Amino acid sequence: MLDQVRAKLDPASPEEPESTLNKPVFFISAGLIIAVCLYGALFSDHASLVFSDLQSWLLTNLGWLYMGSVAGFFMLVIYLAFSR
Repeated sequence: MLDQVRAKLDPASPEEPESTLNKPVFFISAGLIIAVCLYGALFSDHASLVFSDLQSWLLTNLGWLYMGSVAGFFMLVIYLAFSR
């Protein structure tokens, strides 16, 4: 009986926990982030123009989505604050 207990408690072969990292998602995201950072660092003048145009387009065409998201988040925060 003592041998059975020792066999169960023996740390000779501990199981390593499985990683929850989704490698394709992580490496694609990291690559895109690094690419955008390098683009901004190496071609700062052109990147400034591109990002400025992108921001203008987003605010013109998707401003309603931003306002709706802010209002929804605000209502959620108010609900959570008074729900206790």
